Amino acid sequence: MKRFVDAQIDIGPSAVNEVGVCHTFTVTIQQDDGLSAAQGGDGVSGFAAVAGLNPTVTFTDANGADSKGCGTAAQNTCGTTGTDASGNCTASIVSDTAGTVTAHASITFSVGGVSLTRETEPISSSARSPTPTQSSMCTRSRRRCSKTTA
Repeated sequence: MKRFVDAQIDIGPSAVNEVGVCHTFTVTIQQDDGLSAAQGGDGVSGFAAVAGLNPTVTFTDANGADSKGCGTAAQNTCGTTGTDASGNCTASIVSDTAGTVTAHASITFSVGGVSLTRETEPISSSARSPTPTQSSMCTRSRRRCSKTTA
């Protein structure tokens, strides 16, 4: 019997932040081991969270942004403790100048003995001058989360 395995990686949310405000991206990694819950494996039919992985997260500056790491250890777990039981880890950046920073995450790991590499689509965070109100909107797809400043 053939067994099909798969994996996915997501990063989000995108946002527009004030210059100098730390922005935290959450990376989520899931696997499908090709087995139903009744057959064992990871005990889930379909995609399930993967703990203990350290995805590579990179940031690309554009339009004047000058990003650097920021935040606490809890805001930067992708390179240290890795993904938790929910398949999530975090990476945080801040820019002291206005511009756009694009985040990208990738991972290579084995699912059912098959080495899989997955990458996110680029997602951005923009820094601009402070304004008085902010609103947030997220859909279930982490790639479509956004936070806008009005």
